[in-house]
Amino acid sequence: MRYQVTTTQAPAEVAAAAIETFGPGGSGLTLVTHTPQRLVFTGGGGYVALTLEPRGAATVVEIEAREWDAAVQRFVARLGRRRLNWKRWWQRLRQRGRPAASPDFPPPP
Repeated sequence: MRYQVTTTQAPAEVAAAAIETFGPGGSGLTLVTHTPQRLVFTGGGGYVALTLEPRGAATVVEIEAREWDAAVQRFVARLGRRRLNWKRWWQRLRQRGRPAASPDFPPPP
């Protein structure tokens, strides 16, 4: 089965998450190929192959799997969740709460 997901995470973050999910500490697969753009895990009668393609601020992750579809679907769902940058969000919220300067009213003290 083939899957594709776009995430705001950097390729290195996606690779680290894939190793954590599919590697010895996760699903127990063996990492046989590890390059910045490609990871391949084998074991359990199947394989999981990831291709990472950076596109600006996003990363497109293509995954091909055999016998590991349930684990891949959980991984894709996890990648699809967007991380919220709380600092930037809070700054935007604070800026939104400030009234714009107006020539009719003096600035607040």
